[in-house]
Amino acid sequence: IVEVVLFSLALADRINFLRLDLASKIEDLDRAKNRIELSERKYRSLVENTGDFVFSLSLDFEFQSVNRGVTGLLGYRPDKLQGLHFHDLLTYDEGSFLRGEIVSRALHECVEKKKATTFRAKLRAAHGEGRELDFRIEYIDDPDESILLGRALPVDEDTLVRFVQSEKMT
Repeated sequence: IVEVVLFSLALADRINFLRLDLASKIEDLDRAKNRIELSERKYRSLVENTGDFVFSLSLDFEFQSVNRGVTGLLGYRPDKLQGLHFHDLLTYDEGSFLRGEIVSRALHECVEKKKATTFRAKLRAAHGEGRELDFRIEYIDDPDESILLGRALPVDEDTLVRFVQSEKMT
């Protein structure tokens, strides 16, 4: 009987220790969850409120998500681009077919090599002329679904002017 009592006390002590350990781990998980949620809210706010055109593409180059920056740059509502193929927005001015091939190659290499790529492309605007943008697209590898995450900025039209002026000074 003494052995059974001692065994019961040891078992109760072990259960109490495991309960306290579990409670501590649950608290740690709650803190981590709260930090992740805060981080997600901050980054979502950053992406949604930036003037840059930020988007994600499927590996088939269809828009999955688009922020509001596209409205300011191209005049589209973000929901109008979802499901649209990236190439459907490319404009082909005289002599720009080669540029479309370069964009296509850059996108395919990004997926195949799983590396970031940069390129310049002119996209069709909702109203009026197309707009030339500089793109940076990264391959995001995820066990559930890999995507391409992109950012587009307007081409700084004054870059060439500043370059020529700086060359004149030297």
